[in-house]
Amino acid sequence: MYKAVILSDSLSTLRSIENFPTTNEIARKIQNHLNDLIHSGYSITLIWIPSHNLISENERADEKAH
Repeated sequence: MYKAVILSDSLSTLRSIENFPTTNEIARKIQNHLNDLIHSGYSITLIWIPSHNLISENERADEKAH
């Protein structure tokens, strides 16, 4: 069995992917891909990680990205 972990700081996106059925077309496509992977022998875990607010190096990176 293969294992995959998907980390995201977007809780709303993860909830959209986890909710069946979803009206969001992109979330539905992701659900279909995840389902294909699971049926191919993957174990997939979705994990929410809080955004990196107030971490100085990340704040600086965000500023440069804008």
